[in-house]
Amino acid sequence: MQLADELMQSLTSTINI
Repeated sequence: MQLADELMQSLTSTINI
């Protein structure tokens, strides 16, 4: 799923700062 992938990437990006 692209939505889930984008959501996960967004979360990872925020956590990675």
